[in-house]
Amino acid sequence: MKRALLEECLVTLQRVRVLKHNELDPSVIAELDAVITKMTLLLETEGQFVVVDRVLTERILTTIGRVAVCLDWVRRISQQFLE
Repeated sequence: MKRALLEECLVTLQRVRVLKHNELDPSVIAELDAVITKMTLLLETEGQFVVVDRVLTERILTTIGRVAVCLDWVRRISQQFLE
């Protein structure tokens, strides 16, 4: 993965964390913080291309899903598609 793409993903997750912290369950915030920390560590230790292992990729996607479920407006939109 290109470093710039990982940086963009990290910034987006950090913004979600700041802007939606009052809407998220504490366990989701804790997982989001852990993922953000892991991504930050990768950016500090890697070069132009960053190798994101499968476990971290799955953890990031799972966390994004948990964040989405916690946000009421996302839940309402997804329910409309499932009806």
